[in-house]
Amino acid sequence: EGGPVGQCPACNMDVDEWAPGPGGRPAAKCPHCFSLERHRHLAVLLRNLAPVLVTSRQILEFAPQPQVRRVLADIAPHVPVLGTDLFDARWIDFKADGCRLPLKSRSVDVIISFHVLEHIPDDIQAMREITRVLSDGGLFIMQVPYRPNALTDEDPSAPVEERIKRFGQDDHVRWYGHDLNDRLSVAGLNIRFNEASTVFTQAELDRYNIPPLDPIWVGRPSPGWR
Repeated sequence: EGGPVGQCPACNMDVDEWAPGPGGRPAAKCPHCFSLERHRHLAVLLRNLAPVLVTSRQILEFAPQPQVRRVLADIAPHVPVLGTDLFDARWIDFKADGCRLPLKSRSVDVIISFHVLEHIPDDIQAMREITRVLSDGGLFIMQVPYRPNALTDEDPSAPVEERIKRFGQDDHVRWYGHDLNDRLSVAGLNIRFNEASTVFTQAELDRYNIPPLDPIWVGRPSPGWR
């Protein structure tokens, strides 16, 4: 009694009490590195993928996050990690539109895209760019807002007030649904969907404070697509 309530896999620190997250969401944030649920889910996945990461030529992270950078530096300190964003200049290595990446084809072995595609009006083109720059057998790791019991709802032309009401944020243009895999397939990506509860034990979910339905998509370029 009185010991840690959990552990943060992003910074490996014991947690005595999880802090509130965005909007006051209770018990969501690590008090040490400020990781949220999605950062911790990704951190565990990346640590499990260490053999892939350490042999990569370079890793690309869209909308880079310091929590993720810290994990990558811990796992694969000698592998270059490129961070890119079109609007937020924090932690980036270059500014770029996700639909037009200034990178050579097949030059990246791992791409991380967490909560990015819902911001991009032409998400199919962004997915095609991901396929283009990924190496043969390269790995794509993704998370987006997702409703498994509905079709994707999108409207890039919607005014700000409607975006907040319909998509949850003023800079979101869609909420993905169960047709997401079809969209990714059209762009040449072969993706597998996993919820945290299918990967972690309940004890692990409790220790790392990861919601059981938290989704992650992991995939590779479809063989023969390009």
